[in-house]
Amino acid sequence: MMRVRKSFFRVGIFSNLYLIGAVLLGLILQLALLLVPFMRYAFRLEMLDMNGWLTVIGLGLIPFTINEIGKALIRIRKM
Repeated sequence: MMRVRKSFFRVGIFSNLYLIGAVLLGLILQLALLLVPFMRYAFRLEMLDMNGWLTVIGLGLIPFTINEIGKALIRIRKM
C-alpha cells in the first residue's frame, strides 16, 4: 500500500524522522547481536560473507523497486 504517491527520490530520504529513528534502532540492535560475542553465541549467528550480503541487499531492494515502479505507473496513468 502506497501512502505517498511521490517517488522516494522526490520526497527526500530525511523527511520522516520516526522512520529514520526506527531504522537506526534496528541497525544498532542487529549490530549488537552480531558483534557482541555472547549474544552472537546465544542466538547462534554467524557473520555473512560477501555473497550473503549481496543476496540480502538484492532481496531487500526488490519491494522498494516494485513500489517505485508502481508509483511511476500511477503517475503516468494520470497524465
